[in-house]
Amino acid sequence: MKKFNARHTKSLGFSLVESLLCLSLFLILLLGGLEVFAAGRRIFFKLKTHQETMVSVSAALHKIKTDLQKAGYGLLPSLEAGLLKGINLENGTMTILQAERFLLPAEDFTPGQTSLKVKNKPKVKAGRKIAIFSSAGIEIRSVTGCGPEHLFLKAPLENSYTREETTLALIRKTALFFDTKTDTVRREINDGSAQPLFEGAALFELSYDEVSNLVRIRLASLENKEKIHEFSLCPENISISLRK
Repeated sequence: MKKFNARHTKSLGFSLVESLLCLSLFLILLLGGLEVFAAGRRIFFKLKTHQETMVSVSAALHKIKTDLQKAGYGLLPSLEAGLLKGINLENGTMTILQAERFLLPAEDFTPGQTSLKVKNKPKVKAGRKIAIFSSAGIEIRSVTGCGPEHLFLKAPLENSYTREETTLALIRKTALFFDTKTDTVRREINDGSAQPLFEGAALFELSYDEVSNLVRIRLASLENKEKIHEFSLCPENISISLRK
């Protein structure tokens, strides 16, 4: 019977040193992969945040541009008479006026009248303003309330108005301003609650030259303060009123 000789036995598998070496290399590769993954994740979220900011800036500027293009709409006689300003900039707040909708008189109006009968249901809240104009005259009046067919005015009419020639325009007021406490550009409709138009703003500048009717808007985000987005615009309706 042959004796077993351990010296002639071939080694099977890895030695402890080889196993530790392989495990160390695996851990190094794993840690390197995790670092690459983390860096890629950071870059992804940075690009995502940048893209979302760009989209938000673009949407805010588009909304502002739309409001400015409608400045003075439906209020041309009032603008030409100097009773209204389509755009007004005061204390950092830009106010934009336009006709929200038109009401049809159901009868002739006379001087001293404070209750106006209209055909379509008015549904106008107290405090809103209307422009009344015809060939006989132009007036701006505040509304104190309304009934099913009537508008009630705060002050009486000064002129006579025939039903066929008279237009009543409900005035819509849009206000734009920069809330520095929250770094938010806000938009307010008819003295209602000011809604955020763009959050995370580092800069929001408004300028308006009444002589040239040129509006200039500049906006920058906190995410990228160096990148300033801007545009200039001459509202068409106001330009028409200035030519006459």
